[in-house]
Amino acid sequence: MVVSAESAGERRAMTSALRPRGSRRRLTVVLSVLGGGWLAGVASADERPAISLRGHRGAVRQLVFHPNSKWLVSAGYEDPTRIWNLETRKIERTLSPRGRTVEGAASVIVRRQVECLAFAPGGEVLGEVASDATLKGVIELWKVPTGEPLRTLAEGQRNVRALAISSDGRLVASNVVDPDRFAHSIIVRDFQTGQTLATLAADQLSVTLLAFTPDGGWLVSAGGKKIHIWEMPSGKLLHAIPAHDKNIESIAIAPDGKTLASGSEDALIKLWNLDDGKMIREIKSEQDAVHAVTLSPSGRTLASGGKDGTTRLWSPASGKQRGTLWAHVDRVLCAAFSPDGKWLATGSRDGTISVWKFEEPAEEKDEKKDK
Repeated sequence: MVVSAESAGERRAMTSALRPRGSRRRLTVVLSVLGGGWLAGVASADERPAISLRGHRGAVRQLVFHPNSKWLVSAGYEDPTRIWNLETRKIERTLSPRGRTVEGAASVIVRRQVECLAFAPGGEVLGEVASDATLKGVIELWKVPTGEPLRTLAEGQRNVRALAISSDGRLVASNVVDPDRFAHSIIVRDFQTGQTLATLAADQLSVTLLAFTPDGGWLVSAGGKKIHIWEMPSGKLLHAIPAHDKNIESIAIAPDGKTLASGSEDALIKLWNLDDGKMIREIKSEQDAVHAVTLSPSGRTLASGGKDGTTRLWSPASGKQRGTLWAHVDRVLCAAFSPDGKWLATGSRDGTISVWKFEEPAEEKDEKKDK
């Protein structure tokens, strides 16, 4: 089923156009514009986010919320990882590699880029994948309360880009690339000891993204144009899916663990049934390319970040577009909902972070039918 945004007639009747300051491009907001940057009802929005965070020198490539929903972690190119306090709107802590912790917006030049961020259950430990100019990577685990390093994994391995931690905190998965054959595989380790428990491999496997299902029963990997679904802890390959015509940029698993969303350079968002590996729905984003997809805690709203600088809100149940947010002057590279469902954060190649207040819309008829 191919679903596009609302028809031209509906668009004329239901939208208003805003011109953000400093940009000639237009922001389309579905149904109504409410003050204070609040996404309410059908996920409408003000032209400005509730909070704007600045401090990164380069692109913001990674965002993840702490389980308390008050802290937002951001990372990018040649920049320390920052932990922001959304209540004070200030940097709570800045992490720099090799055990150095810099408080505040320090002018430390870090020649590395962070490829992935993930919290362990409870939020006491933050894992990040960082690589240097030679593409050698390391998984660094940090003690969040103090900002001190805990330990490292996979140090010196080439092209380490992906990281996932299971919801029970027992397993950590990352990719590895054989430099001689450029063959990808997935290493599953014991989170506490770092001991390798399994190595997953498949024909023409490429891995740049990893995610565990909430119950830890499946591990999803994506890279290139394919998605692979693995059974845990056996490591058995369940499905190899030729998912997109261009590179997959982002994946997100629904809270119920049944549905996977993928976004690609082909500008399509696809929803997949994890049980059988079949596509449920295809959405034409009209964003030139989809760099980020994220699902709200209820699973009833999907946000996509695009090459066109917009963040669009969708109903996964119907595929209908609910709204369009614009706060960036360059492509949106990452997006994340807070665990309490009250915030949506977006990060851009323009170096800024926008945080929008969010309220889940009323349940739609399509959603009720699917139950």
